Amino acid sequence: MSRIHPALWLAPAALLVIAVLPLPYGYYTFLRITVCFLSALLAYREVVATSGNGIWAIFLAGIAVLFNPLIPVHLT
Repeated sequence: MSRIHPALWLAPAALLVIAVLPLPYGYYTFLRITVCFLSALLAYREVVATSGNGIWAIFLAGIAVLFNPLIPVHLT
């Protein structure tokens, strides 16, 4: 299996760091979609690479659920 390109890890991390700035609501919607999609993709790749035994897959799936744009999780 091919290696995961570092941009798939670094792009969401950079977007989350930028999210601490006061930005328009559209940015946070874009952030939710991007982080959810890339977390789900990386979780899938981890499951395939480790035959379903990877702790990273569980962690990344949790992030995908937390940032999903369809049923938002509101934290107070």
